[in-house]
Amino acid sequence: MAPLAAATAVSSMPDKFGERVCRVARQHLAAKAREVGGDNRGAWVRHYGRGLDQSVVGFFPWCQAFANEPWFAASRELNVPLPFPLTDAGGSPSYYVPWVADSARRAGKFRNGATLKEIVPPGSMFFVPGARGGEHSHIHVGIVLADDGTTIRCVEGNTNEAGGSNGYCVAERWRKKAANDYGLI
Repeated sequence: MAPLAAATAVSSMPDKFGERVCRVARQHLAAKAREVGGDNRGAWVRHYGRGLDQSVVGFFPWCQAFANEPWFAASRELNVPLPFPLTDAGGSPSYYVPWVADSARRAGKFRNGATLKEIVPPGSMFFVPGARGGEHSHIHVGIVLADDGTTIRCVEGNTNEAGGSNGYCVAERWRKKAANDYGLI
């Protein structure tokens, strides 16, 4: 449990929301968060899912649960509201990527990557569109660390070396900016 304790340590740095989100995401990356005991299972997955993993529910792809973690931590530690809701009307966190992308859209924080000209602020979420396209088909999510104008550097959960959307670990990746959509901080 020592890596989990280190990854969830509260920082006293006087940073802004996006900086704090990136700091927390990097802490989980440094701790080498990963599945243990099978697909979408283990202590890290249960931590992100607040007690849920695939041993409790039929299917639990945890990329959104991971992406929520740094946002919730930054909001709590800095005592600021989230840029857009990550919880449903009952206060339960949403782990469904299309719902969170729609939440960003409803809050006016959603941007289409193919038409986005501005730099994506660090700490924002990126959403990978699904094969079918359409506004409700996002299949994967992560946290943007940096944007060089054409490529984003990010940290994402439930991925692998190939950048898949059902992997086994938290990893740092590089993705084409225009190929993704964004929920801005």
